[in-house]
Amino acid sequence: MKKRRPTGTVEWVPASASEPGHYKARVRLADGTRPWVHYPPEVTEAEARARAQLAERIAKREGRVSKQTAAAERATETCDEWWSRYFAWRKEKGQASVKDSRARVTKWIAPKIGTRPMAGITEDDCRAIVQHLDDAVAAHEISWKTATNAWGECTSAFSQACSSKNASLVVRGDNPTTNVRGPDRGELRSKPVLYPNEGRTKESATEDPILGRWTNGTPSGWIAAPARWHQRPRGRRR
Repeated sequence: MKKRRPTGTVEWVPASASEPGHYKARVRLADGTRPWVHYPPEVTEAEARARAQLAERIAKREGRVSKQTAAAERATETCDEWWSRYFAWRKEKGQASVKDSRARVTKWIAPKIGTRPMAGITEDDCRAIVQHLDDAVAAHEISWKTATNAWGECTSAFSQACSSKNASLVVRGDNPTTNVRGPDRGELRSKPVLYPNEGRTKESATEDPILGRWTNGTPSGWIAAPARWHQRPRGRRR
């Protein structure tokens, strides 16, 4: 049996004190709902019906749903599901750090809140994540720098979840990480420092005939030898 093409329900809305007369049409969305769509006064009945039919085909093809259904889906979307969309969006933008970000979230953040609704995460949940990272640092499982980077992924994600430029990623009205302090920071590793008399150049250094290294005559160690270019002896090739 051939399916009947959608024709849409079009009705005229009389003029009122707040708006002029215009046509409205019902559009069936992918979730079965049929909200009213109002058109500008210059749109004729035939144009309104044609627009409604086109809107129904697009809604079916793209899986568009009503605002109420979308809100219900956002309220139950888990953190893992949200992060999957978030990383896909970042990858489409061409960000090269998506792989590392996904690895940090999967290993250190998702085990704590991955199955929970993104819209229902609280400040206490975020404090539990910070404590989890601090415990991992204390157990020498990760460095404090790695813990800081993992927490940065968490704060960035919740910032996008409440104020992203991509409207589909906005699933909550607040950022639960705002008033939560991040993991404890450790000491930065010290770098080697040369004394003034050690910073000599090649001109003031001599090459050790045995080791083939450059030394400046100080007991602190050797100076790295410059790159050498070994040339093949000129003449006929053998």
